[in-house]
Amino acid sequence: MAKKDVTETQDAPENTQSWAQKINENRSTYMVLGGVIIAVVLISFWYTNNLKQKSQRAWALVGSVSSAMSNAQVSDTNLKVEDLSIDAHKLVQQKLGSLESIPEFFRNDATSIDDLHVRKLPEDLRRTVLILHYKVALQDEIKKSKNTSAAPFLYYWLGNVSFQEGSLAEAAKWYQKVIDRYPNHFLSAEAERDMLAADKDNLWLKEQASSTIENLEDFSSHSKEKVEVVSSKGKFTISLFDKNEKAIKNFLSLVNSDFYSGLSFYKNSPETISGGCSLSNGLSEVGKVQAEYQDAYVQRGLVILEQIGDNFGEVCSRLSIVKKYPYFRGLQRCTILGVISEEDMAIVDSLTNVDVILGISVAKEDVSN
Repeated sequence: MAKKDVTETQDAPENTQSWAQKINENRSTYMVLGGVIIAVVLISFWYTNNLKQKSQRAWALVGSVSSAMSNAQVSDTNLKVEDLSIDAHKLVQQKLGSLESIPEFFRNDATSIDDLHVRKLPEDLRRTVLILHYKVALQDEIKKSKNTSAAPFLYYWLGNVSFQEGSLAEAAKWYQKVIDRYPNHFLSAEAERDMLAADKDNLWLKEQASSTIENLEDFSSHSKEKVEVVSSKGKFTISLFDKNEKAIKNFLSLVNSDFYSGLSFYKNSPETISGGCSLSNGLSEVGKVQAEYQDAYVQRGLVILEQIGDNFGEVCSRLSIVKKYPYFRGLQRCTILGVISEEDMAIVDSLTNVDVILGISVAKEDVSN
């Protein structure tokens, strides 16, 4: 028995030497295997962490979009105009023109339009801008976060945003993706319901809408005739919006009868100045007529015929010139008479309610060219 123990003791160093030799011979293989294991662990950790970050970012976007589309509010209070998507940024610049268009109370410390917080924009403009901005943001996020738990919500809200934008076909496409890719998700039923409602809602919107929304470029491009207004502070020109044929014809008949000569600018505020009332109190209805009207972003330089009563398009001789963006009436249904250039608005800005219209006449065409 003792002899056997001595033999086993003698064999041990040989076995140890054998294993050490094998390990040494396969050192490179074991190092590669160890490196692969470490790499797999690191990649798994990176992927999990990256997926977590993507998911958090995607859920934050879903929350922001939900808030914006539900009540036109901005949950990201630090979002500024300069942070918006290209199309949304251009729209704000086009509608406001300059920081002076916003009432001073809402500017805070902003030094330019880009520095203005989106939550400070007029409500109608803010909603339109948020739709444009979040549509791009959702499309970008879908490319990055397809494998996160927020993915079906990204598709669903992109459908909602597209629908609110008026892009029915595009909305249906995103709703369909929710149905096809996540058939067992509760949002699939929501998407099916919204697809069915979309056709009905879109038909209703078409019946309710008076026309497409106009902007300053549209007014300028549809202005063939001009009138020159001579005031006690100087002259300015109104380029008439010729798409409103009834309104323009009625206005020109008053101009040709010399109706406006001697009438005062009876109402003046930081946002608008009004004139053309024979009673000098905003109550006259001279030249009453049923004319065209638009859904328009009311902005600096527009000349609007004042509405009589609650009937859209029923206007008269009274007109208002917009000096600043009316904060609570961004998108307004009104009859547009024309537009005044920024250069001529310097004269309008100097007018007060003690100034008068000395005369209005049709501007002569420049035949020098």
